[in-house]
Amino acid sequence: MGKRQRTRESNRQRVALIEWARLPLALALVFALAIAALYWANRVPPRIIVPSSPTATVKAGEAFTPRPATSKKTSSRGFSYMFPRAGPAPTGVVPYLEGMRSAGLLRGYSVPPDKLVFTPGGGMQYLPVTEVAKGPRPPVAVTHGDRAAMRVALTFDDGYYGLGDLLDTLTDLRVPATIFLTAGAIKGHTSLVRLARERGFEVADHTCTHTAMLKLPTPVVVREIADCGSCIADVSGAPPAAYFRPPGGAFDARIEQVAASLGYVVVTWTHDTEDWRPTTTADQLFQRATQGVRGGDIILMHTQGVHTKAVLPRIVRYLRGKGFELTTVSGVLE
Repeated sequence: MGKRQRTRESNRQRVALIEWARLPLALALVFALAIAALYWANRVPPRIIVPSSPTATVKAGEAFTPRPATSKKTSSRGFSYMFPRAGPAPTGVVPYLEGMRSAGLLRGYSVPPDKLVFTPGGGMQYLPVTEVAKGPRPPVAVTHGDRAAMRVALTFDDGYYGLGDLLDTLTDLRVPATIFLTAGAIKGHTSLVRLARERGFEVADHTCTHTAMLKLPTPVVVREIADCGSCIADVSGAPPAAYFRPPGGAFDARIEQVAASLGYVVVTWTHDTEDWRPTTTADQLFQRATQGVRGGDIILMHTQGVHTKAVLPRIVRYLRGKGFELTTVSGVLE
C-alpha cells in the first residue's frame, strides 16, 4: 500500500471515529433538553378556570367542604379541583384565594380573601349572601348597618352611563358593592347588568324612571318599584336584592309601606358624596366619602360621577388602611 493510500485510509478512520463520538453527544443533548422541558413544565402553574357566576345560594356561616383534588382532567368551573386531597376546612382556602387574587384571577371579594366560599355541592358563593326580595315584610328603613362591625358599604346609583367603567374599577380593586339601578338604565345596558351579577355585585331597585316618589299616587309608586324589580330579574336571571332606594332619598311612611309590601327594605345612606354634581371636586368627593366614617356606614356615589372612577382607588386604600372591610348593603346589615 502506497503512502498516499495509507493517508486516505487513516483519514477515513479518523472521520468514522469522529462520527461515532458525535452520537453519544447528540443523545446526551437530547436527554438534557428533555430534562429541561420537564423542569419548566412543572414550574408553569396549571390553567385556572374562573367561574363566570356563583352557582348556588347558601346561608352565611354554613359549613363548606371543598371537594378533593383529582389527578385527571376536570371540566369543573369551580375552584374545587385545586384543593389538596386532605380537603381543608373553609379557612384553609385563604392561601389559595390569596394566590389567585395576586394573579388577578379572583373577582368580586378579596379583602378578606375568604369571602369566596364553596357550597356543599361544589359550587361557589360570594359572602355575605345577598338577601333577595321575596314577599311582604315589616316596613323598615335604614341609613346604616351594624355599628359594632368594622364594615362599610359602597353603593352606586342610577347606571345611565359609566356602569362598565365602574364595574371594571371595582373588580380591579376587588371591592364588592351594591348598585341601585333604574329600569331605564337596565334596559339600555343589559349586558353590563348581567356582568354585575356574574361578578358578585348586588343589584338593587332604584325605580323605573327616577321620579320623586312623594309626588306620585300610590298605584304609580307600586308600579315604579315593582316594574324595576321585574326588570332586574328578567335581565339578570335572578331576583333583585331586597333593597329599594328612593330617588334623592325622599320617602315617607307610605313609600316605606309600599316597598315593604313588595319585599324591600328602604335604604338611604350616611355619607352623600354628591359626586354627580359637576361642581364637586375630586378632593371634596374623597373627604365626603371618608371623613368621620364609622362601622356600618353606607356611602352614596353614582355610576356617572365625574371624578368617581379616578378617586375610588384612593377611597378604598384609605378605608382599608383604617381597618374597614368594604362590603355590600347585605354585608353591613348581616
